[in-house]
Parts: sequence; structure tokens; C-alpha cells
Amino acid sequence: MEIYSGSDGGGQPESGCAVRPARRGIPGEPEVREVETLFLDSIAAARRFLYIENQYLSSHAIGTAIAVRLQEEDGPEIVIILPRVCSGIFEESTMGVLRSRLLRRLRDADRFGKLAVYCPVPEGGPDGNVNVHSKVMIVDDALVRVGSANLTNRSMGLDTECDLAVESGGDAKIEESIAAFRSRLVGEHLGVNPGKVAQSLAAGGSLMGTIEALRGPGRTLIPLTGDMPEWQDRLLPETGLVDWERPVDSDELLREILPGFRESNRPGLMRGAVLLLTMIAMGAAWVWTPLRNWIDLETVTRIAVSINEMPAAPLLAIGAYVVGGLVVFPVTLLILATVFAFGPVAGFAYSLLGSFLSAVVTFGIGKALGRRAVRRIAGRRLLRLGRLLRRRGLIAMTAVRLVPVAPFTVVNVTAGTFNVRFLDFALGTLIGMAPGIFAIAVFGGQLEHAIRSPEVGNFAVLAVLVALIVLAAGWIRNRLGKEESPPKASLGR
Repeated sequence: MEIYSGSDGGGQPESGCAVRPARRGIPGEPEVREVETLFLDSIAAARRFLYIENQYLSSHAIGTAIAVRLQEEDGPEIVIILPRVCSGIFEESTMGVLRSRLLRRLRDADRFGKLAVYCPVPEGGPDGNVNVHSKVMIVDDALVRVGSANLTNRSMGLDTECDLAVESGGDAKIEESIAAFRSRLVGEHLGVNPGKVAQSLAAGGSLMGTIEALRGPGRTLIPLTGDMPEWQDRLLPETGLVDWERPVDSDELLREILPGFRESNRPGLMRGAVLLLTMIAMGAAWVWTPLRNWIDLETVTRIAVSINEMPAAPLLAIGAYVVGGLVVFPVTLLILATVFAFGPVAGFAYSLLGSFLSAVVTFGIGKALGRRAVRRIAGRRLLRLGRLLRRRGLIAMTAVRLVPVAPFTVVNVTAGTFNVRFLDFALGTLIGMAPGIFAIAVFGGQLEHAIRSPEVGNFAVLAVLVALIVLAAGWIRNRLGKEESPPKASLGR
């Protein structure tokens, strides 16, 4: 059974596959998509079982290939192991949403009950989370692959990846080793001996049936729906901005992000485009690059605690908000960390003053940028937001602070660009942000406990706050009117 033949002489029992994006303007370095080729060939070749462990699941090509097999009456059982939640609130609100959409698509295609999606949970119970970081695919007893490639669009053509594949080539000993490896993985997740997994599979002939028979209390696998609330799903547009498949040049990126952008030699227009692109890129960088290690609540709180021990702690804490606004750092995370580190009283004061100063600075940047340049390059939603802020002044500014409809820095720059009266902007910022910061300060202890210990009872605290935000968003949308309503909400301020 030859599944794959790569550029490195595949078809041998062992071979590698890689991803390398094309480098524009450099001859002799074409795009390499061997990882995707092997995935697609492997999925098409499966006869009995397709076992997958991966950190993410968002690739359009992989989703289509699996959906095709699920519509075959005699197709293979497909078992997918994913983490219960993506690591971090920002990945959960982006990659988690994309995963949810793809899982819905796969379940719709599963005509014959051949799909099973699980997540591993630890000894503590079903509310715990095991961060699945592996990238494994096992096809029958014929092929196993491990490597760096996630099941994302990025890993198919944008990121540089390398996977190792071992194909049995009909060798009985290699087939036994592949089957034993699968039993070890399943046994580890279920908390049972691998031999018991192999015995059950041999007796019943069904990998899905084996898992169901051996699932129990404690460390085990539980079914994963991956469903996201409808309101949260609506926050993420149907676009490639979250999970690019190929590199794009700057003009193409500007046209994708800013639909009104057209090439121009005007210095003002290009400055505006570069500024907005830089803001968007910085916002994305906090999620998709190693910078995301800095938006972990534990990390930010630890830094805030270290600042609290310094003589100039108040100035440093407030200054962090100004710097954070310039680099589009999530302001809500800063507020949480400030309250956790400095306590409710000082935390409230530093957070409110820091947020206000950050807003003023980025408002000034928008003012200097000029409305004319932004009107030429901004998308429809940004233009609508700017018009709303300008027409409704204090009311609209207060509303978008109470219920953030766009990232904090974007709102500030937009307000400055569209010449919102500074007094309306300043008062709306203070009035709109104060209740939320006050709530975090008052309920900081409960929030911290709920975030650090996401059990059912603690999660209820967060659920109530989220519900109140959603209700407030609906009320504000009706209040401001359908035609002038702000764009759909976006995570973070």
C-alpha cells in the first residue's frame, strides 16, 4: 500500500514531508506542500481506521477530504482527538470558532455514524483540560506520521513544517508496531493498559466501539461537540484573516483587510494604510506569534506584581496602558492583571487612569492621521463606526466603552480620525469604562478564582457576566437604531 511519494524519494518505509511557502522574487524556491499532499493521500487511502490527534482543526482542504470519506457507506471510522478548549481565551475565540464550524460541517457529512471526536480529561474530572499538542495521524496499520504540522490552513502552505511518516509497505512487523503505537496512545488517554485496548479492538473490530467500551471515570476520553455560542461565532468573520493559507504581499493584504483600499502614490493615504495595517498586524501578533506567550493572564499578572514592588509602581502601571494602546495589547487583560496585582482600590484607580491616558494618546494619533485618508482605505464597518461616534457623540462613546464593539485602540483612532469632539470622547471613555473596571475591582477575587479554577460553579460567575454583556449589547443596539448601529462585537477592547 503506497500512500505517498514525496520529493525526497517517498514510497520507502520511512520518508519525510515538508511545507515551505514560495518566496516571491527568488527563483528556484517554489512552494512546497508535501504535508498537505500526505494528509490528503492518507485520508483517501484509509480503509478501516483513521486516527488523528491534533492541536487544531480548521483546514478547509483536510475538512473537505474527511467529509468525502464520511459520506461513504463502507468508509473508515474516523477518530479525532482534540483539546477540550484551545489554549487561551484569544485562541479559543478564533481557532476555537473555526474548529466549531468545521466540526459542524463534518457532523453534517457523517451519514453512516463513522465519526467520533473526543477530548482527553485528567483525573480531576470532565471540567479539566488536557492541552493536546501532538500532531499524529495513523492510517489503519499501514502508516503513522508525527511532526510539526497542525490541521490548519497555515500549516498547509504558510508555515514552515516538517513531518516524519513511516509506512509499513506490507511488512507485518511494521504493521504490528503501528497498531501497538495506536493502542498506547488510546490507552494513555483512557487510563487503561494498551494491551486491553488491542484486545478489545481485536474482539470487536471497531476503534470507536473500543473507546466507548473502555471509557470510564477519572482520566479518560469524553465526546467533544466543540460547539460555540452563536453570538461568539458571529464575532469572527468568514475570512482568511485568522488562518492564512499562503503568504500575501502588502497590497493584497491591505485589500483583504481594508476593502476600500486602492493603490495610490499619495503619501497621506499610504501613511494611513500603513498605520491601520500595523495596528491590525500587532493585534494579530498577540495571538499568532510568540508574542502570545505574553498575553497569558498568569504572565501579565506576574509582571504587574513585580512592578508593584518598585518605587515608581503607579507611574509604571499607568504607563503600561499607554504602551499597550500603541501596540494594540488587549486592555481588558491589563485591567484584570492590574486589579489582581494591586488590589481593588489601587487597581481601579490605575486601570481607569491608564486606560484614559492610552485612549487620549491613540485618539491623538487618529486626529493626526486625518479622516480623508482613512475614508479611502477603511472598510464599511469602520466607516459606520466612525460616523456613529461623530453623530451621537457622548452617547455613542459611552456605549462602545460599555460594550466594546471593536478593539480598544481601533475605537480610539477611529474617534480621532472622524473628529469626534474631544469632550465627548473623554467623558464617554470615563463614563463607559468606569462601571466595567469597578465590577472587575469589586469581584476581582471571584473572577480570579473562576479564571484559575474553571469548575462548573466558578464558571457560573463568568457566565453571568457574559450574559449581562450580551443583554447590554442588545439593548444598546436597539437604542442607537438599526441603521446607525455599530459593527458586530469583536473580542477584546
